[in-house]
Amino acid sequence: MDALIVAAGKGTRINGDDHPKPKPLFICKGKYLIEHVILRLKKAGITHIYIVVGFMKETLISAIGDGAKYGVPITYIDNNEFEKANGLSVYKAKPFLTRPFILAMSDHIFEQSAVNQFVQSMQRTLTTNPRCTLYTDKKLDQISDVEDATKVEEDNQKIVHIHKKLQQYNAIDTGMFFFTPKFFTALEKAQSSGDYSITGGVQVLASEKRMYTFDIGPFLWMDIDTKKELTILEEKFNAFLDH
Repeated sequence: MDALIVAAGKGTRINGDDHPKPKPLFICKGKYLIEHVILRLKKAGITHIYIVVGFMKETLISAIGDGAKYGVPITYIDNNEFEKANGLSVYKAKPFLTRPFILAMSDHIFEQSAVNQFVQSMQRTLTTNPRCTLYTDKKLDQISDVEDATKVEEDNQKIVHIHKKLQQYNAIDTGMFFFTPKFFTALEKAQSSGDYSITGGVQVLASEKRMYTFDIGPFLWMDIDTKKELTILEEKFNAFLDH
């Protein structure tokens, strides 16, 4: 199965006033953030990775290369409109992804067992009933920045509503998804209303009762937006970052 990694944004919060660099190239435990993502996907069984690049794309491509050093081929997709929301980055991959795929963020780090669980569970659905699915976390008291997190209201493993500003929610969006190509149509519908986010496309499918959830259970993950969170990641994930 293929995976798509979104890595086009500017990473404004983590760069601050320093000399900017792509957020995926910040170091954690001796590896770039995006390297942790690539290696976990590969270990979980992903056989080809596509990376959407935009901000300082030459720097990112030069650092990561063609995937040979990770044991998985990497294809780059250019998003020259990276100032817009992340759903546009996913939409740029439409010509490349004609089969179901995993979507991951370049700055969301998961315990290896979590990635294994999701990828392999979704892989098993390919011969039965593949359906668009968001990896969610119900451990609400363990989310490091709930205010900034994307909230999910789900009922019987189906998404009802998804948005950062939800007042009623029972799960958190972890930033990992399983999509069939029908998601590109959902993104088109969201974009026609001016919403270029991944969340906008997910809400379109949710409104059609076609967007499902899969709970991460006890496993750990973290979204890295700031240098403080990068420090916390190093401390919190020390036991398994390199496993």
